Amino acid sequence: MEIIRDLVYDPKHPDRCTLDVYLPNENTGKLLVYIHGGGLESGDKSDFTFCAKELAGSGISVASVNYRTYPEASFPQFIQDCARAIAYLTQNVERLGGIEELFIGGSSAGAYISMMLYFDRTYLQEVGLDPGIAKGYIFDAGQPTTHFRVLQERGDDPRLVRIDRAAPLFFIDRDIEDEENLPRFLLVVAQDDLPNRLEQTYLLRRTMLHFGYPEKNIAMHIFENSTHTSYIGSKEYLKLLVEFMK
Repeated sequence: MEIIRDLVYDPKHPDRCTLDVYLPNENTGKLLVYIHGGGLESGDKSDFTFCAKELAGSGISVASVNYRTYPEASFPQFIQDCARAIAYLTQNVERLGGIEELFIGGSSAGAYISMMLYFDRTYLQEVGLDPGIAKGYIFDAGQPTTHFRVLQERGDDPRLVRIDRAAPLFFIDRDIEDEENLPRFLLVVAQDDLPNRLEQTYLLRRTMLHFGYPEKNIAMHIFENSTHTSYIGSKEYLKLLVEFMK
């Protein structure tokens, strides 16, 4: 395994806009771009080190991404950062040994960002990409309504349930026509997740189905006897990711 650390994908912000790449000995052409959690105000790409090494051991390359967070950043800068990171990776495919299948995902706040990257197409389009470039998306314990930290930025009660232009659900507004090239989706949540997170994950899935996303394209896994992201790094979690991507 080869690990390349602290690649700067945005020279304007070299302290935070960096990523680590984990390259397997036998490259299968699959790359997971992983976006860490931390409520948009903490967390680090190194949080995924153990999982990244395990996935690389299964032949899957991993790029673990850092991005600007509160209080340095504000909405939607953290989403724009991650879009630039994905653009950087697609522009450096040779250095990564080639990318045949791209997967984008994250946990908690990282899943929120991943949802925004897919459902609000403007972020990836601004860097010359289409959300359909990814073979699959992993939304792990993400908030599909307006993120509670974005609500705090506005001076609102973070418990509020809002669906506006900062909410992934807001952008599920068109019927699916091209099913053949549609990405696959993995929705992950804990049985005893944060208040309303399990219910909102169900709402995300049902809304996608309502707009024509085929049920076969949406896998949902509930970790029983678990709390918010407590299962990350477990054998069951890693097996789930590998089976989804393979």
